[in-house]
Amino acid sequence: MLMAISDRRQGETAWRSGSVLERRFRGHVFRRERLRFDTRFSPPARKRRGVVTFFIVLRGELSLDGGVPQRGPVAYLLAEDEREFRVADAPSLQAWGDVWDGVELQLEAASVRVPAGLRHGPLPLSTTAWQRLQGMADALEHAGRDPIDVAAGMVSFVEALATEGLVAADLPGSIVEAEAANIQRLWKGLVPLYAEHQVSATLAMVRGATGLSLTQLGRDIVQLTRTFGLFGQGYREALRVLRLRAAVLWLSSPELTVTDVSRIVGYRSTEAMARAFRDAKLPAPTVVQAAVRCPLDGHAAT
Repeated sequence: MLMAISDRRQGETAWRSGSVLERRFRGHVFRRERLRFDTRFSPPARKRRGVVTFFIVLRGELSLDGGVPQRGPVAYLLAEDEREFRVADAPSLQAWGDVWDGVELQLEAASVRVPAGLRHGPLPLSTTAWQRLQGMADALEHAGRDPIDVAAGMVSFVEALATEGLVAADLPGSIVEAEAANIQRLWKGLVPLYAEHQVSATLAMVRGATGLSLTQLGRDIVQLTRTFGLFGQGYREALRVLRLRAAVLWLSSPELTVTDVSRIVGYRSTEAMARAFRDAKLPAPTVVQAAVRCPLDGHAAT
């Protein structure tokens, strides 16, 4: 299991997250301020992986297909076609707030015991599960740079899901707490980059952070991406998707321009970002910004 905390603020807009990577699941807990998440503009991975995503709102608002807003706490299970590999007719989800707290837990569809898809409605989580989710959000708020309590909260939530029969009973017992030495060494070098939300970290930057040769670095990155299912096609593909997702989210800031966002996420120019959006079959950044931008009061229109 690998874990890290990231924290980035741009004026009155902020994005803080705690991430937990495990061999059978990937979890994130978020606090976002004046940002809007919208699955209509989720850049797709290039390859299907058979995964589903628990999407939980603890504080803030959520709507489906731009419909009537729902206030947290509320939880849904998103199918792969709704999150990771979107298709044109898939239902969409929007989530926002002046301060928005939420959790995403992704795992293989084969490990889930309830039907996935927004059309199935919200999940009936137990009081215990909600308490563990809130505990995870509280841990993120007070974690500083230490993700230990966030990771413990994610594991306890997975345990609650297994106890309630929502995921495979053997999932908690399969967690690998200590990874191989080479993976730990690579992750130690990546954590400072992740902490600053460096979604444009080049291999040269990673090499400088780890001190590894390019040959060894290449081997370790392949092992990391395959072991933890990071978008299925290696470091560059993972970085491509993460950078696009970060760009879409930052475009929802009420303060940032398209030029600001291209700089924050590491594109050389607004033209380079527009080209990346086009290659991912996304609308132009200006079009995305017009659709998702939060007003200054944080209450984004649906």
